[in-house]
Amino acid sequence: QRTFALPFSPPLRHNRIVNSAKFSPDGTRLVTASDDATVRIWDARTGAPLATVRIGDARTGAPLAPVLLPQDGVKFAEFSPDGERLLTFAQFMFRSVNEVQVWEARRGQQVLAPLALKEPIAFARFMEDGRRIVTGSEHGRPQLWDAATGELVESPIEAKFEPPSDLTTRDRRRSVAIEGKTATITDDPSGQKLLVLKHDEEISAARFSPDGLRLATASRDGTVRVWDARDGRPLVEAFKHLDESVDKPKPADGVPGLRETSGVVSVEFSPDGQSLATASGDRTAQLWDVRSGAALSLVLPHDVWLSTALFSREARRLVTTSYDSTARLWDVTTGRAL
Repeated sequence: QRTFALPFSPPLRHNRIVNSAKFSPDGTRLVTASDDATVRIWDARTGAPLATVRIGDARTGAPLAPVLLPQDGVKFAEFSPDGERLLTFAQFMFRSVNEVQVWEARRGQQVLAPLALKEPIAFARFMEDGRRIVTGSEHGRPQLWDAATGELVESPIEAKFEPPSDLTTRDRRRSVAIEGKTATITDDPSGQKLLVLKHDEEISAARFSPDGLRLATASRDGTVRVWDARDGRPLVEAFKHLDESVDKPKPADGVPGLRETSGVVSVEFSPDGQSLATASGDRTAQLWDVRSGAALSLVLPHDVWLSTALFSREARRLVTTSYDSTARLWDVTTGRAL
């Protein structure tokens, strides 16, 4: 029987579902995005709140929270590569729009008007140089924007790709497309399908290892599999999350937008590629040894279903986000909440 880690400090709390969490490049801060129409910045070492960005109506500046629908909110936020700015991606169904905005990271002041998006998008990210922003729909060609002016760059990205939740499903030459129970690795320059990998149920996430030699896939069947990214061989027996018969905390009633999910919903490699972090619909996160498949930590619990689990750059900390309206920081070496 597995042992649960017990938090010993308050979680990082929002008022609705927490959709994403990202560390700053230097690892000292954490930004979380929530369906409560806020982005919050925290001290990544202590969990102390540093700033709050309230996403308002771009035309009037009025708060949006009173009229939010269950699907509305800030879906993603991240620091620029230099840590000086924030990028936010918000969705507001009642106005049928997506909004991508750039903010000053220390005080949360808006530095750009929302990008002039012509159609609904599925993602927005800073490019590696920090000077451009890439946005795209699930099936369309991505577009590039100038991060300083907010203007559309005339030459959009030619490659077509479909990131399910994050652009880390790509390495330098290959991308992964997820469809149902299969994950397909494609050679970007030629468009040739290289490998097709299968689970017993729907695949929810896929990530290349930092060296590109392995691919991890997470599935609604409750397992994570690690494959040789060159020939498709399974490298270790599938990692299995908690069995449904194990007693777990009951979901909180009345959580706005809460929908039941099952299986493993997120998988991430550690920066050195030796460990995996998984987040699951069984209301837990878990750390795993990539080579042996052994669990490396206590089970890391939330009150309801998790959405993500992500390592800090130095791999000493893990952040988890959940439908219980919290993010939690964990010490990777002990499994304890910070």
